[in-house]
Amino acid sequence: MLDRSFNRRTFLGLAVACGAGLAAYGLRRRLSIEPALAKNEIPEDPMAEPLPINQPGYWVDLSGFRLSRRKFPYPYKAAVTITSDIDGSTLDEFGAIHEYLNSRAMTAMGQGLGLDIADSFWMYNATDVAAKVHPDGRDLTAQMTYWKGTSATPYCAEAISHYLRCGWIDSIHSYGDFTRTDPADVRFARSLAEAAAKEWRRTGMDKRFEIWIDHGNSANVQNFGGADRDGLHYQAGDDPASPYYHTDLLPNIRFVWGSTRGSFESRLCRPSLLYRRTLRDGKRLWGFYRYTNEGLDGKNSPRWIWSPHLLKEQLNPENFRQLKESGGYAAFAQHLGGPSNLNPPFRPLEYEPLQLLAREQEQGEILVARTSRLLRYNLADLFVRWSAARDAAGNVTIDISAIDDPHRGSYIPTVDDIRGITFSCSDPFLAVISLNGTPLEPALVRRHRSDRTGFGAIGVAWHNADKTNYRIDDRRR
Repeated sequence: MLDRSFNRRTFLGLAVACGAGLAAYGLRRRLSIEPALAKNEIPEDPMAEPLPINQPGYWVDLSGFRLSRRKFPYPYKAAVTITSDIDGSTLDEFGAIHEYLNSRAMTAMGQGLGLDIADSFWMYNATDVAAKVHPDGRDLTAQMTYWKGTSATPYCAEAISHYLRCGWIDSIHSYGDFTRTDPADVRFARSLAEAAAKEWRRTGMDKRFEIWIDHGNSANVQNFGGADRDGLHYQAGDDPASPYYHTDLLPNIRFVWGSTRGSFESRLCRPSLLYRRTLRDGKRLWGFYRYTNEGLDGKNSPRWIWSPHLLKEQLNPENFRQLKESGGYAAFAQHLGGPSNLNPPFRPLEYEPLQLLAREQEQGEILVARTSRLLRYNLADLFVRWSAARDAAGNVTIDISAIDDPHRGSYIPTVDDIRGITFSCSDPFLAVISLNGTPLEPALVRRHRSDRTGFGAIGVAWHNADKTNYRIDDRRR
């Protein structure tokens, strides 16, 4: 177990600056003086259940040709994502982190790992917290944001647009950092949301992210993911009666993580990350769970583990064993650019767990995917509608006709919606896959000969690996 006092001392330096930590910055308690939960645990929302045809153990027998849905793309036994909040990241830190995680380039931290890991972004920065974000003395005003402060002056706009296009960013961590030392000093306004949405439409950015992640203390009234939970009623983003209402401006958001202090997010392995979420304006989204904490401490507050200094408590052989044995999903919450004392952003202590994760993928054990891809796959895993038929010659057609989403509505999927969907079967070379009646191109189909289970596999190809070094000029700004 890593030294927690070290984590508190270094992670953004907020304990000294504020006299109390921010949960959003990886410390134990929120900056707002909200009481810890009383005696009762926060109950978790029930995870979505798969269609009967996607349940484990459901087999189809076509005159001796047997097939069944695999939980994950062949040969993986589990699937994970690292979902990183942008708190504390400068542009150069972001580039260094993802150059190491995503590319195979030789970096300041060694050979890149070539993993598919995406991050989040902010449009604005309105925090007044006095803390450093870099060993060179830069403070929170240097955090990576699209615009400078709450103005419309470009700051890291070009870089953020670039990283959205290449896939190193796939989520928004609310509109920005509106955390204040006095939570009543609210700086968010609907006009800021309107300006952001207008810019997204102008640039096409709105088509490049579909995940919203809440941020910060109770000054962040733009939050909406946990508004129905005790202690989080300050969240107003989805309340049409509030001047801070804005979820009508987010037509392309499909998944949301809501702030929580519940110990249920200490659960590592899940058969699904998704649960139904209906906002106060009637908008239906899919909530998703992250692995954020190790349960509650003696004061009924979560023991957060979402600092890079604690990566070893998330990414370790025991957790990987549990994931593979349970055949589960995990979303590891992190603040990869959070520590203020490191340059480069990771130490050898952080290399090891990340290298272990890369090895699990290389060995075909655990699939590592950016958050948007894993959540989209999770949705298809639950609700893909498929049928199979065998002709007189003995050939089998597996037809995928819909994603029968019971919460947001059924739809005909694109190929990207069903990437990775795989079937165990008697002979994959006697089978083809079609999408709504049209056979998939051969390049989109993967076949695997029988393994020790006695069955082969046929599936829709997963996304092509992209290990390009997309880091751009990110000299200090």
